[in-house]
Amino acid sequence: MPDLLDNSLPNPLQNSEGNRNKSCYPWTNERPSYNPLEIRKAYDRLTQKFHSRHNMAFNALKRAMDYHLYAQKTTRKPSLISINLIQGKLLFLKHFRVLRFPFFIIFMGLFHSFLIGCNELSTPNKTSRPSTGITFTDDAGRIITLNAPAKRIVAGSSFSLELLMAINHPPVLRPDVPDHKIHPTSAKFIPSLSIEHGAGPDLETIAMADSDLIILHINFLPFAENISKALNIPVALLEIRSVESVLHHLELLGRITGKTKTAAVQIATLEARITKVISKDPMPKLSVLPLFGTPEAFYGYRKTSYLGSMIDILGMQNLTANKAAFGRMHSISPLNLELIVGSNPEVILIVPHGPPQAVLNYLSSHPAWSKLDAVQTGRVHILDEVLFSSNPGPRAPEALTKLKELLNPSSP
Repeated sequence: MPDLLDNSLPNPLQNSEGNRNKSCYPWTNERPSYNPLEIRKAYDRLTQKFHSRHNMAFNALKRAMDYHLYAQKTTRKPSLISINLIQGKLLFLKHFRVLRFPFFIIFMGLFHSFLIGCNELSTPNKTSRPSTGITFTDDAGRIITLNAPAKRIVAGSSFSLELLMAINHPPVLRPDVPDHKIHPTSAKFIPSLSIEHGAGPDLETIAMADSDLIILHINFLPFAENISKALNIPVALLEIRSVESVLHHLELLGRITGKTKTAAVQIATLEARITKVISKDPMPKLSVLPLFGTPEAFYGYRKTSYLGSMIDILGMQNLTANKAAFGRMHSISPLNLELIVGSNPEVILIVPHGPPQAVLNYLSSHPAWSKLDAVQTGRVHILDEVLFSSNPGPRAPEALTKLKELLNPSSP
């Protein structure tokens, strides 16, 4: 195999001034510039640092890279896993210090070599069929293009899991969350994916799942491009912002998966159920304060939130509907205890992030809390965090029904 290395290339982990290149970090907003030859240079630096301790792993990965570099100069079929996975893995492993574990490196190196060895034996003689491309825009405004309907989807959020299950398209991976957040219960048997707020999803698990689309919450926008490049898999960022957006996302997922008819049936059913809830027993307009948080930090749900849209649908007055958004989190607005007491709402709805009693104890510690109209009339309600916050989706009619019961003046 020809040696395609160019030792004169600069190190990709440093810029021209010798400083560390921030674009190599997956948690930044900057897009890293991946180049196979530059990655080889990074490998050389890593081997110098770790010496013979990881020779077996580095040799295996070196063979993998040699093949990819050679394939770029010839007409040979590329590996099952793109060079992007190898490139991204190096940068992720280095910066997350996974290189301290020799067995992990050896395993992944041999895994890549195995894929390449198997692929060299494959024959590209299969007749190609024309595919119908699908292009859509995710909730972060990013344009996503699929060569064909997505068959193997990674559901990186609880709501995307529920939506996919609703159109009878179970994902290959679901988020690793407590059992009470998994719906329907049959989804508990789907393999789980670990997702950290500060580090994103586990790339190794996704790579092994052979998926063709990854769905993550929009909060993972800083990771999306790096994940897509590292795994060579499209990443769609989605978020449920209202009851209406549940219907929109059902339609979108139906189009993505090629199950438009199934999605249309679900949409029609949900619309009918929601209309029935709204039209039954109209109620007088009440002032409502919807809260989310812990004793350390409180936020109000704006009109651009799932719960906020339900309050609006039921004809109630949301006291935090037009408050300033909390940075990029457009669905909530920061509040303090003085603002809560000063609003004097008729009804207080609390979605606790933690033990509900701890939240109530903190609120009741304010001297004026007991004088609020909602407190005196017993209209302070703790809402189910799963139904009203973390899992917005096909159970919107159930959530609306429960909320209407709580807001009914005749109900304590």
